[in-house]
Amino acid sequence: MTHISRARIVTLYKRATYCYTVPIVLVLLALVGVGEDIVLGVLFLSLFPLAVTGLVYTVKALRLASKSNDYEKKDVGYANLVLGLILAGFGLLALGFAYMMTSR
Repeated sequence: MTHISRARIVTLYKRATYCYTVPIVLVLLALVGVGEDIVLGVLFLSLFPLAVTGLVYTVKALRLASKSNDYEKKDVGYANLVLGLILAGFGLLALGFAYMMTSR
């Protein structure tokens, strides 16, 4: 296992984590009351693309971790994979909800 591949894995996992936390921050902003309509609209439209982007980063990092036999990073990858799949499911529901609300 080389130091460069581990650093690349960490970088990819950080990018995936950023993609997964943006929707959570948007939910918190909506709960606080900062521009609720705009924030919820952005949340509903961006949840699925951000989840898919995070899944892409997670799969790339998981492949690198598998090639380098880094079991610690593989465990992190599986956790990120589950989180990404859950957020992608919610993203599909959010897109459906946004479509229902705008298709009058």
